[in-house]
Formats: sequence, structure tokens, C-alpha cells
Amino acid sequence: MTAAIELSDGAEFGPCMLALPSDRWRNFVLCFVLEGCTGSEAVRKVGFCKPDSTTETQAKQGYRLLGDDRVQSAILELGRQYLGSLVGTSIKTLNDVLTDPKARHADRVKAAAAVLDRTLPSQTLVDVKHHHIVELDHTKAAIEALRYLKSLQVPRSVLIEKFGHSGLPRYEQMIDAEDLQAKAVTKLIEAREVA
Repeated sequence: MTAAIELSDGAEFGPCMLALPSDRWRNFVLCFVLEGCTGSEAVRKVGFCKPDSTTETQAKQGYRLLGDDRVQSAILELGRQYLGSLVGTSIKTLNDVLTDPKARHADRVKAAAAVLDRTLPSQTLVDVKHHHIVELDHTKAAIEALRYLKSLQVPRSVLIEKFGHSGLPRYEQMIDAEDLQAKAVTKLIEAREVA
């Protein structure tokens, strides 16, 4: 026995509801959303199970349907559509509470806060101050630049122009010292591996 349910006021189904496989699926969603049925109640009401099915079978069928992505999308779509139809009533209720001199002050304050929160939302300002110091080791940067330029086989005359007559030999000595130190570490590691 399938109970047909329709949206009120001539409302039409959205694309997610229309994408469901059959009217039975759509009626399941309508029962669940508009009537507040549980999954097993909606299954029984729209005839997804045999009339003599156990409550356990109905619950399993309801659980399976509610877990279906298409049903989930249709539930959200229909829920938004239904809630959208309640906006006018909600606004009227807020207005009634706000303008009723006999209403409790707490209720009037809550109604006023609801209106203000949605029309003039409060804003939080965050003032962030960030202080950052970058220390540049000019000597290290110069050595890296010299290594790079030498790897490109830049002529010595250009290197002298870049680093100066006294600076170039100084940076070259530093490179030689770094290379010697790196070789010594490599030999030490190789000696440990052999031992």
C-alpha cells in the first residue's frame, strides 16, 4: 500500500528529487522530511517492504535508503525548499514577539537578537602585528655565488669585476677550506664504514 504525498502550494520537485529512481523513492523522502517519519516508518508507509515484513527488515531497508547518496541529496534539497517556505511565518513570529508588550522581556530580547544577528551581524576585528628579521650572511652568499659562477665557467676577469681584486682570492681560499673540510669528513665516514 503506497501513500502518495505531495508538496503543498503547487511546489515542484528540484533536480535531486527528480533524479530519484521512482515515485516510491520520492515519497520516502517526502515522508522522512515533511512528516518527520523515521526511516523504517517511511519504508512501511510508502510500501518499500511487504506488509508482513518484520520491524528489523523495515529498519534495515530504511537505513539502506537513508545511506544512498541520491536520497541524501534529495533530503537536503527538499529540506532547504521546505525551510525556505517557512521564512514568512518565521518573520511574522519574530515580529509578533517583538511587538507584543505582554511577551516576556527575555523572549523579546532573543527575538531582537535573532533579527540583529541576521541583518547586522557582529564583526570581530583581529589586529595582527608581525615582526620578522632576516639576517643575511653576506660572506656565505658571496661564496655560494662564486661557486655557481665557477660552475658556469665564467671568465676570471668577470669574477674579479664581480668580487674585486682582493675579494676574489679571499673567497676562493674559503671555498678551498670548505672543500678540504668536506673531504676530511668523507674520509672519516669511509674509515668508520670499513672498520
